[in-house]
Amino acid sequence: MKHTRANSISTILFQLESLETHTTTMRKLNLHQRSNLSRISCLSCLLLLLAGCSSKGGGSGSGGDNGGGSNPGATPSVNVTGNWQFQSTQTAGPSTFATLAGFLDQQGTSGSDSNFTTAALRSFGTAATGCYSANPLPMNGSVLGTQVSLRSFPVNGQLLTINANANSAGNQISGSWSVSGGCADGAKGTLTGVEYAPVTGQYSGPVTGGAAGQSISLSLTQTPPGAGDGTFLIGGTAAFSGFACFQGGSISTPNGTIIGSAVTLRIDTNDPNATVVMTGTTDPAADMLNFQSIEITGGSCKGALNGAVLKTPTS
Repeated sequence: MKHTRANSISTILFQLESLETHTTTMRKLNLHQRSNLSRISCLSCLLLLLAGCSSKGGGSGSGGDNGGGSNPGATPSVNVTGNWQFQSTQTAGPSTFATLAGFLDQQGTSGSDSNFTTAALRSFGTAATGCYSANPLPMNGSVLGTQVSLRSFPVNGQLLTINANANSAGNQISGSWSVSGGCADGAKGTLTGVEYAPVTGQYSGPVTGGAAGQSISLSLTQTPPGAGDGTFLIGGTAAFSGFACFQGGSISTPNGTIIGSAVTLRIDTNDPNATVVMTGTTDPAADMLNFQSIEITGGSCKGALNGAVLKTPTS
């Protein structure tokens, strides 16, 4: 554009010099008025030429292309950041996984640009003869509108690709997946995903099959960012009613985790010899914690309990 503009200006200047010569001749013929009109006409052409160069091919002017900035009128993309669990139905290839779980972390919700998204997922339910093994599975991709596209980094020579669509609330996903490379090359299938709300709040309930009057109350806080292994950390406190050996305890954040629906809590009780380990699941709304296993390690109350269903006050 710079060369084009320079050539155009040179041409106009040459024409102006020719005009000056012509004007001198016209003066001799006493045609000053015609000369002035011609000069004004040529200067107008030069200004129009420069204006045309500045509006062509981009730039910051109103006629230029600003490189694809966001469209203020575009509908924002859904936000899929959170704790997810995906159920898989395999349709071809070597045996892989039944479930994927972990975090998705979306960097924005622009409606006109792809929003960079990262993920760390773990695979569960791999058949004994299956060859797919990648835990955790780091991924990145984008969200545009309701379209979710993710591709894993190579792990054991395998690449997992997910192409799916989210609902308008951004808490459900459905689509397809495929694996290329490694032992599971050619595997593919469909998946459906559900986001699990944070396990943050008060939960309480009786111990199943325990001594009369035994109950557990938990006050939990789930930290927002997902960890590198796909889990979210949980911290909090516990209160035990009807237990002879201890009455309370604490959960330091490394000792409480959730990934998808799976919850694990390790509680250090006020008996220095006793620790309570609780494993179970939650529902997508995080209104309930269903612990199928409660194990007391150490102390005079050592042993296993049948479990407990703990609910929020509003559930």
